Amino acid sequence: MKSAKRMSRFVTVLAAIALARLVARSALLVGPRAATPVEAAAIDDQASDLGRPLLEPASEKNGVSGGWIVFGTGGKVRLTPNATHVRTGKPGLAFDYDVAPQQFTVGDMTFETNPAIEHWVNYYTTNGRRTMVIGIERSNAYLEMARAEFRNAGVPEDLVWLASVESVWNPRAQSPAAAGGIWQFIPATATDYGLKVEQGNDERADPLKQTRVAAAYLHDLYTIFGDWALAMAAYNSGEPRVMGAIVRNGNANFWELYDKQLLPRETCDYVPKILATIKLASQAEDYGFVPQAEAPGFSGS
Repeated sequence: MKSAKRMSRFVTVLAAIALARLVARSALLVGPRAATPVEAAAIDDQASDLGRPLLEPASEKNGVSGGWIVFGTGGKVRLTPNATHVRTGKPGLAFDYDVAPQQFTVGDMTFETNPAIEHWVNYYTTNGRRTMVIGIERSNAYLEMARAEFRNAGVPEDLVWLASVESVWNPRAQSPAAAGGIWQFIPATATDYGLKVEQGNDERADPLKQTRVAAAYLHDLYTIFGDWALAMAAYNSGEPRVMGAIVRNGNANFWELYDKQLLPRETCDYVPKILATIKLASQAEDYGFVPQAEAPGFSGS
């Protein structure tokens, strides 16, 4: 009888998962647009690794009025087309650079630290320090874009640091399980959320498209589990496995599942790794992780 009840709950959860994915495919939000070739050509070499840097209309919300905000240069740049440079008098694109220290987190993921999290804090500041340094450096190219997508989807912005654990912010990362891109989607999940995964046309390699899908997927997982730690666990090991562990435990609490080892070891490590990364990113300057970035210059004609 107890087994039948568990099976009934499990089937209900699978139905909810399928419904959430259908909703997500119809509700992906519009985000920043890509730069035109002319705009992209005018952006400093610091943004060259993006190829076509992402722009967003400037607004009072992001502290700049007029022109476009450029993401991916370690700060914010205001581009004003057809401007005249104040020093040289030459026409071109004028850059106003925000040289304030980069803020790697916004503080919207609150959690209490524990020995599991502190273990990974210690790792990323000692043997794994190089991994954290690379993640911080690469994040400059995608952080503002990812925050905007997560904010639009109703997902905590600091959860973008999941990408550091998944791929160290590497859009070309590939796993032995055929997961790809910054957010390491397997082909099945990518196609479920509307991405094309074809030879010669794998949209998982598009940072903006995959980030938008990652935000939608995490939002769906939170809708299912009602807890961000469980959502992260499901992102790693799948919704059915996490739900099965919850049913066996009798309570939806990630740390109880962790203590009872009801999830795979990789998943048990995965969640505290992300939380440790968020904690370190929030204190990046204190830990000496902040890269030294120079302000871009002016592109005249």
